[in-house]
Amino acid sequence: MALSQQGSFRSAANALGVAQPSISTQIRRFEDELGAKLVVRSTQGAQLTELGQKVVIEALEIFSIVDRIKSLANGKDPSHREIRLGVFPTLSPYLLPYLLPQLRKVAPDIHVLVYDQKSPVLVKELQEETIDVAILADDNFDDSLAQFPVLDEYFVLALPTDHRLARSYGPIDARELKGSELLLLGDGHCLREQTLVLCSEVGASERKDYHVNSVETLRQMVRSGVGPALLPALAVSGADEASQDMRFRRFAAPAPKRVLRVVVRRDDRQADFVPLLRKALGTMPQRVRNPGLRIHPA
Repeated sequence: MALSQQGSFRSAANALGVAQPSISTQIRRFEDELGAKLVVRSTQGAQLTELGQKVVIEALEIFSIVDRIKSLANGKDPSHREIRLGVFPTLSPYLLPYLLPQLRKVAPDIHVLVYDQKSPVLVKELQEETIDVAILADDNFDDSLAQFPVLDEYFVLALPTDHRLARSYGPIDARELKGSELLLLGDGHCLREQTLVLCSEVGASERKDYHVNSVETLRQMVRSGVGPALLPALAVSGADEASQDMRFRRFAAPAPKRVLRVVVRRDDRQADFVPLLRKALGTMPQRVRNPGLRIHPA
């Protein structure tokens, strides 16, 4: 757990107050016992393998069990909890209708309170302990917070029907956006920053005469012919794809995407909520767990 959160053997050793060789030796013994690699070691630090990430999630469940035992010993009822969950607004309308019912199934004794705020606000509220857990699509925060990637969400290009790139239906190379002006959300939205990164990489630019504050408004502006926009795959429905007044094109691999992460305070045992979130995501419909089967990168 310490290694996954700290990113290097040295930092993990400092966090646990032990010598660095002790950490390395114990993990090698663990790998030998399992007969599998958990960590890839390099001069840049330590990165968990796919198995290593799964082991961390299982470890979180162990911590949860330990906490429940301690609650029992202290005469408290560990079966009812309240979790304050923060979700950013370009994700919440599309994810929460699927996620919350599944959470009620996998964690019926946990009452989830949802806070819908822009990412920078959620980070601040996590640090100030106003909320317990956040789902974010960036990692722009300090070492007081720990992140657990849970889902890759690909982006889709939404186009007016008269746009030059709307003449084809197949996957599009992101470099074909060179010279295009894209509609963007206003300041404070992580989707804006992610679109600007793509613009910088492929030679596209921002349509500066329009700034809006919701994905739905972006969608309507594309539909009315103002210009193209980058939309998250979860926001694209089957009805959108069948629309006659706008066109959606997926990206050829490597497709631009955002990584949805569950973020908690490092010193907070609310991290045991992470495996419950992962389980809920894993039981949601295939289109949600693996966004855009019809618009998935080629």
